[in-house]
Amino acid sequence: MSAVVINGLAVTYKRPGRGLRQETFKAVDDVSFTIEPGRTLGLAGESGSGKSSVARALMRVVEPSGGSVLIGGQEVTKLRGGDLRKFRRHMQMVFQDPYDSLNPRLTAGDNIAEALTAAGVSRPDHTSRTRELLDRVGLPAAFARRYPHQISGGQRQRVSIARALAVGPQVLVCDEAVSALDVSVRAQILNLLKDLQDADGLAYLFISHDMSTLRFMADDIAIMRGGRIVEHGPSADVFARPEHPYTRELIAAIPEPGAGRRRRRTAEEVR
Repeated sequence: MSAVVINGLAVTYKRPGRGLRQETFKAVDDVSFTIEPGRTLGLAGESGSGKSSVARALMRVVEPSGGSVLIGGQEVTKLRGGDLRKFRRHMQMVFQDPYDSLNPRLTAGDNIAEALTAAGVSRPDHTSRTRELLDRVGLPAAFARRYPHQISGGQRQRVSIARALAVGPQVLVCDEAVSALDVSVRAQILNLLKDLQDADGLAYLFISHDMSTLRFMADDIAIMRGGRIVEHGPSADVFARPEHPYTRELIAAIPEPGAGRRRRRTAEEVR
């Protein structure tokens, strides 16, 4: 398995300016981190902080405007054409809404089969491999015949994860992958992701605005604000001794059980 090494990553977008001019906006500015195989980096921050832009740059959905992205020692930012398509088999994304990755016109089995084709699995082996993948994510084989609209949100996310696993990735990017799910279902999906990581040694970039989810999932935490990482360290250290005021604000926003109701701590109490 391969480490993910990001160094000085930058992402710049163009937006309309006055008249015919275009202005530039730097969404990600000099971001660096490493994710070792079998570990999870939790990326946290408010909306617009640059979290999803980091993920899209890693996947080459958007082009980085600067910096380096190494997967297993290979410079991803320089890949083009067939080499880029081949690389994308090693890094897959799990979205907040599985409808973003599942074709609603195809059954769950056919959605997975599309990924198997991309991975070079022969068509006669699709049925058996699809059953194996569904079993890995805790779904019976009969679900292969169901369409996305015929199953629940949690079940759709399991199919989405099975589809991502079909190509044998080394890295999973989870962008708010459980935020749309009910609390009980969310816990099931998080435990599933942990089990898969333990079995396959996957590296996870886990993006979330929910610090309680990251406390459960992440080995390391990076806090983003204004396109930059303002705090980065082992999860236990960041939660126990947050150094940046913004990190303390995020941790203070985690609801705590109170006497008959839930309350939020102040940033001062987090110190």
